[in-house]
Amino acid sequence: MKICVVGEGAISNKHLEGLANIKEAEVVALVGGVAADTEATAKKHKIPFYTGTDLARYLAYKYEGVAIRNSQGVPKAWISKRIGGHQIDYADESRQVRTMFADALAAKGMKPKMEAAYEAEKATLPPLTN
Repeated sequence: MKICVVGEGAISNKHLEGLANIKEAEVVALVGGVAADTEATAKKHKIPFYTGTDLARYLAYKYEGVAIRNSQGVPKAWISKRIGGHQIDYADESRQVRTMFADALAAKGMKPKMEAAYEAEKATLPPLTN
């Protein structure tokens, strides 16, 4: 499974350390906000593509990141699809993604413990519309 990680900070580094232990996971891209930190994180974890000050790198990314914003200037990538944004909330994640996650954990003798969190999140989200 090829993965793009968003963020170059402490939490992303923890995720990258964990992903390094999953044989089927391959982090192929890193999208960060601070160019120098993103580059350092990418080099530390041997990630081949990452955002930085070189504008040519941005041509490799299909998704808009924070470029497309709503009328208040908030990136649509940060807004739930339930209210017109582009973010997929955990509660709306496809069954296929959850199955892949569970299978990767099972290969390491682990089980996911996210179902309660997914269900709890639903109560905090706007109604799902089509």
